[in-house]
Amino acid sequence: MLWIVLGIVSLILLGTVAAVLLLVGGSAQSVTAPSAPSAPTKSTATTATEPTASAQPSAPPIAILSQFAPLLADVNADGHDDLVTEIALRGSGPATQHYVAFDGLTGRELSRSAAIADDRTDTLPVVVGRRLITATHAGQLTSYGLANGSQQWTTALGARVIAFCAAKSVDSLLVSTDEQRQLAIDLTTGRQSETKEPCSLVLARSDRSGDPRDRHDYSAPRGVESYHCGGVTVMGDANYTVPDQCLARAHVDTDHLDGLIGHRLWKVEQNWLVFGVRKPGAYVPMVGLIKGGRVAWKAEVPQDNPLEAQEGSPQGIALAGSNVIATYATDKSRRLFVTAFALADGTRRWTTPLPDQVTSLSSLTSSAERVFVLANEQLFLLDAGSGKIAGNARSEPLISVRGALLATFRAEGNTIRRSRPGCHLPRHHRRPGRFDRWGRPRA
Repeated sequence: MLWIVLGIVSLILLGTVAAVLLLVGGSAQSVTAPSAPSAPTKSTATTATEPTASAQPSAPPIAILSQFAPLLADVNADGHDDLVTEIALRGSGPATQHYVAFDGLTGRELSRSAAIADDRTDTLPVVVGRRLITATHAGQLTSYGLANGSQQWTTALGARVIAFCAAKSVDSLLVSTDEQRQLAIDLTTGRQSETKEPCSLVLARSDRSGDPRDRHDYSAPRGVESYHCGGVTVMGDANYTVPDQCLARAHVDTDHLDGLIGHRLWKVEQNWLVFGVRKPGAYVPMVGLIKGGRVAWKAEVPQDNPLEAQEGSPQGIALAGSNVIATYATDKSRRLFVTAFALADGTRRWTTPLPDQVTSLSSLTSSAERVFVLANEQLFLLDAGSGKIAGNARSEPLISVRGALLATFRAEGNTIRRSRPGCHLPRHHRRPGRFDRWGRPRA
């Protein structure tokens, strides 16, 4: 009996040992089998990542120099105004300048010119149809097709351009030079010829003209009659006095309006938009409408406490459809705001604060659908109806390149820098002595 029990125990022990050996062997196979393909799997993933990164290198930053305020043109023929401006491409080598057109609704780049070889100092641009015409300080006139950015022609004038004017022929452009010549430029070929056709509509004027007798406000939309108010006295080689054009031409005494003093007038239909400051009291920026020589409505530009806003006339003004657009800044933080009033009755339609770091306005431009604000080297696109920020060509973080603050644009890192005269520059960029602290021309 004892031997039977010992035999059974021996069989059980042998079965247990065999089972353990089988388990160990099976475990070794299960670990070893997947380990072979695991190494190539990791290697394959790494190999796929590397060529993807090398095939799509990051684009070099692009700075919108904006020597001129953005110009409007329907570049892609979609019935909406687009933006035309100048950029600098900053790669590993020297920066190159280009003219670029951006979609006015989305900020997408539509076309770009080849690198510009001419000296960009004091360039005067104008858009005629779907062409960009530029005149350099050296008197070189060049035409670019905005549809594809190609150079169409270039010609030397032998004189500097004072103004571009509309011609009777749609295929021509009038050019006034500093030699007091009037030239007709064929827009198709660039051929120039002397003409006696007068400059009845100024499309763009150079700052070098400096004629104190010209009191037109060239920041107004094209075709809008506009004036800087106040008389001017000139003493020196020639002594003369320029009367107040707001009184002489518009028959509006802006010094004696009800509740405000006017600094600028824009004609809208048969009425006059007036931009100025509150009177009496603090010099709060104001806007109003004059009908029949009387103030039909007036409004303080700041939405909240007006005494917290910087004093003086509205920094930037524009027309967008049935709205009057104006900007203002707080006195302490200098934060910028954009606000809109109904042209008919002065009702405030909307007010949009720009980001906290945006404190320096360069220019304000508008179309029927968008308000374009160039400030702190960023371009903001606001919906003209609601004031909502539709984008700044692409909403991406700010980056710093060679000490300049740059705002990333759609797909290629496009950025903006400060604009040149012709728009409302920050105080430290204005020519000293031409205006007093309230924005009125000095005598």
